[in-house]
Amino acid sequence: MPHCWTKLVAGLALLLGSSGCSLFERSSEPNDVEFYKVTAGNVTYADAVTVGVETEEPRRVRHPRDDEVWELLLEDASRIALSGNALIRQRGDFLSDGNLLLNNPDQNPSVLDPAIQESGGQYGGGGIHAAKADFDPQFNTGVNWGENLLVQNNRFLSGGLVPGAILSDASSLFNAQLQKQFESGGLFSVAHNWNYSSNNVPSRLFGSVYVGTLQAEYRHPLWGGAGREFTSIAGPFYRGSDRPRVDRGIVISRLNNEMSAVDFERQMQLLLKNVEEQYWELYLAYRIYDNEMAARNDAKSLLDKVVRRAEAGFQDVGAADEAQARQNYLQRKLRAADALSGLFETESRLRRLLGLPVNDGRIIRPIQKPVMDELSPDWESSLVEALSRRIELQQQQNRIRSLSLQLKAAKSLTRPYVDLVSGYQVNGFGDNLFSSEGSSSDDFGSAYKSLARGNQTGWNVGLQMTVPIGFRYASAQVRNLELRLAKATSALSLQEQEISHELASVFQRLDSWYNAVETNREIREAARQRVKALEADYSAGRTNLDLLLRSRISLVEVQREHVRSVVTYNRVVMEYYFRKGALLDHSNVQLAEGSWSAGLNGSTQNFAASISLSSEESPEAAQEADDGFGHSALSPVD
Repeated sequence: MPHCWTKLVAGLALLLGSSGCSLFERSSEPNDVEFYKVTAGNVTYADAVTVGVETEEPRRVRHPRDDEVWELLLEDASRIALSGNALIRQRGDFLSDGNLLLNNPDQNPSVLDPAIQESGGQYGGGGIHAAKADFDPQFNTGVNWGENLLVQNNRFLSGGLVPGAILSDASSLFNAQLQKQFESGGLFSVAHNWNYSSNNVPSRLFGSVYVGTLQAEYRHPLWGGAGREFTSIAGPFYRGSDRPRVDRGIVISRLNNEMSAVDFERQMQLLLKNVEEQYWELYLAYRIYDNEMAARNDAKSLLDKVVRRAEAGFQDVGAADEAQARQNYLQRKLRAADALSGLFETESRLRRLLGLPVNDGRIIRPIQKPVMDELSPDWESSLVEALSRRIELQQQQNRIRSLSLQLKAAKSLTRPYVDLVSGYQVNGFGDNLFSSEGSSSDDFGSAYKSLARGNQTGWNVGLQMTVPIGFRYASAQVRNLELRLAKATSALSLQEQEISHELASVFQRLDSWYNAVETNREIREAARQRVKALEADYSAGRTNLDLLLRSRISLVEVQREHVRSVVTYNRVVMEYYFRKGALLDHSNVQLAEGSWSAGLNGSTQNFAASISLSSEESPEAAQEADDGFGHSALSPVD
């Protein structure tokens, strides 16, 4: 058998030696170029994945459809958006080159982010489970066999073998260790090992012998990196690390989880804000379409009237009047078509935010009544509420807490690393491992019996100190955290000031747009009276067609501005609640932990949003027209 192993090893060495040049030297043959061309062309692409999107073609002005009208309340739209978006879309990302969903979906906000943080990590440090894993017991074991044959040259150094004799040494090694890291920073381990040796040295007590130990060791930090508080912040401090971090502890992981949950709440607020803004944009699009269709119908009626008067031979109607009336009708027809196209596009954008397909055979029509009453909030109470509820301030406060704790842990690392080290062991020695049968010695026939007697023991206790000369890395880490903490504290102060300015702007716009609503209402009534008077004058022949057309065009513009001011006022009302951090409560939304949806794998908890509809207003009441803000049926332009 030894000769077989010798031949095998020699053959492998000869093979490697003869092929070494061809393996490592670069060939200069021209065929290499063709080889690289072929290799570069053999690219393996991922299999194409076909994702089915169930949707009908989009609505278009020149392709009218008889779709079902879906009357939708704002609360229902919010509920659909919260339940239909695993990844949260932003209103401003659509058709943008920086669309996160398309360019970098990993960074796109998601309802899974809190669970991702808890199970892994987004903020540099690991999640809470990863931090707790540092304190899990670790078990290591291994066994190794070996043999060595070596010619001896000296009788005294060979243990009695004559020169030229072969020392035959067979060995095996077994070891097992269980260690546990404690939150106090201490490290406890229990180890058991056996070393078997068998050789032909004549001076040995036994030709084959087992030598082993059962030992316990404990190491505890006393100065730098010591203490339960340090470990809870920074995690276990391993003395062999030359770049120790201070953000891997359980406390920091919990803060990271809290920041992830707070950020999720912020994304929910942004989603609700985007949905409500787009909802009112669609409401405005319907009202503009209604006005343009009414103006088109009036223009058609006026054209027919002018044509009849011209055919009847009235002297005040000429070819120019008929052409002007026809031009006005065609312009109104085009404006109505543009309004319908804008309505379709706005409805599609709302569908995107709600997580709905492009077209499901229904067209959304908002039926929520806009707020018409004046909102006059108290400044001081609103400011106090904003400073206590804004998500951005909560996030920054969590960052400051995290940096403060990390700075405290980092300062501990600027001290010498002094550890208490101790150990105790029981040794074993024997001819056999278990049984003593066949052994020439009763005391050392069984190694385990020798170990069990416990009369071969050893112990050690002492101090071990490690001092990085100058503490350059530790001092730099402290300085870095001090600067980051100073920046974060200054940012918190400026954030509070910024929020006060945001809230002040909302207060100013609330007053301004409510005034615009009331003034535009009066302007609209005056424009209606003007049109009514000019229609009577035109029928009586007291005015010309041009003045009548101008008055009608002016009425359409005034009505557009009125409804635009109403919609803008409602958006500012929503923004008031958003800027003071109360949009979730205003929208009747509560956030709570919930289980993963059935379509997702895993058992970690995530955060889900639930919305409860207010019972103060029924859908039937919401459909009632208020101040002329009802909706006509959606009909083609032609």
